[in-house]
Amino acid sequence: MITKNTDLNSAYQSLFENINAASDNSLEINDIYDYFGNVKEISLLNPKFLRLPLDEPLFAIDANSRKIEIPADFRSNGVSVQNDHLAETVYFSIDRYFDHTDLGTDTFIVINWKMGAESGRTKHFGLDKDAMPGYLIFGWPIDQIVTKKSGSLQFAIEIYKKDQNDKISYRFNTLPANVTIKDGLVIDEDAEIVSLDEAILSSLVDSAFGEGEATVGDIRWLTDGLVLGSDGRTMSVNPY
Repeated sequence: MITKNTDLNSAYQSLFENINAASDNSLEINDIYDYFGNVKEISLLNPKFLRLPLDEPLFAIDANSRKIEIPADFRSNGVSVQNDHLAETVYFSIDRYFDHTDLGTDTFIVINWKMGAESGRTKHFGLDKDAMPGYLIFGWPIDQIVTKKSGSLQFAIEIYKKDQNDKISYRFNTLPANVTIKDGLVIDEDAEIVSLDEAILSSLVDSAFGEGEATVGDIRWLTDGLVLGSDGRTMSVNPY
């Protein structure tokens, strides 16, 4: 997701009003805090309400050439950092009608991906048929399975239909495209998380402030400040 510094409440006011209207005012979404506090309920109204920010660049699919256009922001910045999990959802657009076939009715959409020797299939997220008439918009939530390694991530879109016998009756595939998963500092999740607690502060006192007359005897020195004794040598806690 491309983040921007903006007044989200004013920028999304029309979105909030549309959500309230779609819910017959059973939801009262007045600001971004209301929005995220009611995401589950909003998702049941219409998937189009979940795409934020509103000007998120789309990965445009040309149904004729089968090519996927990578937006400039994602070409330069990549789509995720190694070990991200659902931190990014990218959105695609495609013509709803292709060669007399309605790709938006009774269809399944998956993203086939490959990263090195790893590969998999991810179900689409939030199929929207209303935001852009004549087009479909759907998302790909990128999870930790995909971002396990950094490097070039190859992916393609597959849209298919099934008949009454659960057999494939139609299938549409795009050409593969590539985006980058950037290097991250991946540490074993079981590694101990060290807190800056009293024991660590005590260790700092012992190692950093000397011994004997130079010893800091009270840990409050670290936060309350230092004053010198009347002999100009010994230290004491600043009472102020």
